[in-house]
Amino acid sequence: MTTTFGEGEVFIQNEGGELFRLRWKKDQIGEERLLPPGTYRLKGYRIVRGDWFVSTTSGSRAVQLEQGETTELEIEPRVHVGLTAKSLHGKTHLQMTILGENRMGLTIYRGGARIPMRYSVEADGEELASGTMRYG
Repeated sequence: MTTTFGEGEVFIQNEGGELFRLRWKKDQIGEERLLPPGTYRLKGYRIVRGDWFVSTTSGSRAVQLEQGETTELEIEPRVHVGLTAKSLHGKTHLQMTILGENRMGLTIYRGGARIPMRYSVEADGEELASGTMRYG
């Protein structure tokens, strides 16, 4: 197996429930990782870009490995950000979703720490509220 994203790692699980962590360092990009043929589930991944990286959790999609063939695992590198606002009992609740490949929950890190997700709510050019959202 190889990947399309370069430096990083993937977490895949075989049909028996065994979890494998496959890692590619900067100097190993494009190198093959060997696993027995079969059906696996992509459970998460980490893509590294300098001191930034994204890491996913709680996802799953099928990956089929065939005997004698090299499978290139394609990971969509884009980060999808969504924001919803809901008014309830006179209060406004904001919720931000950050998703990666196959709607996997995604966290963005820089320098080994989660980056702060700041927000600002404005109306008619006036800032009504601002702050930093909590992860969770």
